Amino acid sequence: MSYESQQRRLLALFEQADASENEQCSSDDQGEIHHISERSQGSDTEQECSDDEQEVIVSTSNQQFYIGKDNSTKWSSQPPRTNVRTRSENIILQKPGVKPIA
Repeated sequence: MSYESQQRRLLALFEQADASENEQCSSDDQGEIHHISERSQGSDTEQECSDDEQEVIVSTSNQQFYIGKDNSTKWSSQPPRTNVRTRSENIILQKPGVKPIA
């Protein structure tokens, strides 16, 4: 079979597949009723989210931190708490890797 005949055969198969899909879609559309609703651009929930974001900005302005050179990294000026208990399930007793010669 030559290249051109293969291309024609594939093109015919694609057209048949498209035609059968279109027939199925049109038969499905006849039995169903579609509900279409429009979304308003300025909704109350979007405005509430923006109000929440402003509150977060106000609450973080009271904390002391340093801003990195990239203007997005925040470094805390206070060290983390040292009186925190380490969980017993995450303790590593042996270091991974090859043991050195004794």
